[in-house]
Amino acid sequence: MNKNILWGIILILLITNGFTLNAMQKYKNSAMETTGSNISGNQHENRIIATVGDKKIYYSDLMSQLENNYGMNMLKNLINHEVVFQLADKENITISDQEIEREMNFLKGIASDNFDNTPTVNEEDWKKEIEYSLLLDELLTKDVVISETELEAYYEENKQLYNLPSSYHLAKIVVSSLEEASSVIKELNNGSEFNALAMERSIDVFSASQGGNVGYVSENSDYVPPEYIEQVKNMNVGTWSRQPFKTEEGFVILFLQDAVEGKNYTFSEVKDQIRRQMALQQTEGNYSPENLWSELGVEVLY
Repeated sequence: MNKNILWGIILILLITNGFTLNAMQKYKNSAMETTGSNISGNQHENRIIATVGDKKIYYSDLMSQLENNYGMNMLKNLINHEVVFQLADKENITISDQEIEREMNFLKGIASDNFDNTPTVNEEDWKKEIEYSLLLDELLTKDVVISETELEAYYEENKQLYNLPSSYHLAKIVVSSLEEASSVIKELNNGSEFNALAMERSIDVFSASQGGNVGYVSENSDYVPPEYIEQVKNMNVGTWSRQPFKTEEGFVILFLQDAVEGKNYTFSEVKDQIRRQMALQQTEGNYSPENLWSELGVEVLY
């Protein structure tokens, strides 16, 4: 499977699967904190969380919908993670912090090449899901043997995949006049939050609804005007462009949320990654953590 396609699939799973579970748990924890620890389970379930005219919507209605729509998938997700981490521990399989960081940088590059807008997510969640994915790869391919010669040949034939361009996580505010852009920069200098101003002032509707978030953009990306890259190369992470610049969209102020320096990875640095990738091609059709359930005697009672 092409590396870009593989990581594109992983990115989609990260966004739509693992983070959904976290969001559900965070919502439930927040709701419990709001209602207080002295409230009984039934009282909590019967709490009104919205009204539409005379119609009341209860917390139990929301939980029922979430359970019906996502319950089984989320249960499988929990089981899969537990199975993979338990088996990896049993087999003494570990993934180094350096490898997780490298794969995360690759993932950011893939995000910029495949999506117009990358959701803003907690990096610890990214890292945990990357660790899970790599451990799963190792478990599913641990018995596949590939020679050093084959690995080196693959690297030489696909060197461009391991030449990572610099990428930048951007947010932007677009306004229609230089005067308004100067006003926005003045507000930023006075302590206003960039995302709040983007939602309030930006005329780019799509990014404005995301607090100005553009996502990760590689230095050779076609998704943004070249002026973006020219500007951001001279910026520090956590800063905004001090002077607005004009594009076809209007006058733009950029905010640099993160930067990943480009790098050409050597064979030794990516050998394990190549081995997993080539081994997975030999197990096509069997890439499922549920294939590992029997090794720990999983029983679903739901």
